[in-house]
Amino acid sequence: MSKVSDAIEYLSKRKASIACKGKNGLRAMLEELGFQDDEGDSPNHRVFTHPALSSFTDFATTSVNCGHQQAKPMLLPYILNILRVLRKYQDDFETLEKQQNDQS
Repeated sequence: MSKVSDAIEYLSKRKASIACKGKNGLRAMLEELGFQDDEGDSPNHRVFTHPALSSFTDFATTSVNCGHQQAKPMLLPYILNILRVLRKYQDDFETLEKQQNDQS
């Protein structure tokens, strides 16, 4: 299974209990997929870019609000938005992963 498939499966099963921070948090998961995590308008607002994905798709950015307690579960709409992005670009993520594996 690919990294993006694993992420989609994990988020789908646990969408009501995903936190922003932590080893199983959303930020770490997206960084593992190659996203860059930057502060938005406030430290709790996170903007995710993916230069490699953007280089050959229409993806620009996605964002979430982690709230004031980043170790607590996030609001469901943010997880659903991330799932939508991952599903939309799943084939592209798998292409990038295959390219990285071929270079290793």
